[in-house]
Amino acid sequence: MDITSAIIGIISLALFVVPVILIQRNQKQQKRKHLQHFLYVAQQQQLKITQYDLWSHNFAIGIDTEQNILFYLKKQAEGEGMLLVHLSEVSACRLNNMNREVGGNRVIDLIELRFTFQGLGLREQAVVFYNREESMSLSEELLLAEKWRAIVSTKLQKPHPQRNNTAYKGGSAAFV
Repeated sequence: MDITSAIIGIISLALFVVPVILIQRNQKQQKRKHLQHFLYVAQQQQLKITQYDLWSHNFAIGIDTEQNILFYLKKQAEGEGMLLVHLSEVSACRLNNMNREVGGNRVIDLIELRFTFQGLGLREQAVVFYNREESMSLSEELLLAEKWRAIVSTKLQKPHPQRNNTAYKGGSAAFV
């Protein structure tokens, strides 16, 4: 093999590998910024997040185990939305997976966790993991929703001190 072929091979390999490395580094930086922002917003709500997950560059969920509060953050075109769920007031948490059959294939339209509260008059709250109308790509959302349903279920079985919810409009959960 001559030197010219070796140089062409090395340059061709570099043209393929360098963009892949740059894309991966950019994705890591975006994820780090997303995490920092999520933790900053949680801190503004006086929360200390001990466990969390991020997905789709727009969603984040975490839990403050000390205060027993679930925190959800969603970036939208019109701004950010957040949901605080005081788990001490939740009576049930269930996974809602809305799907349909199309041509013999199952199409998922919505994946969410639905929270039912102990108090009368408090309406259910939902944490959306995937909505087909907002995103066409579905990857890890169903697994994450199952994971967080299990996390919340274990927190519901343990008694926690009642918390005064007067700081949040809407009672046990407030979507701002």
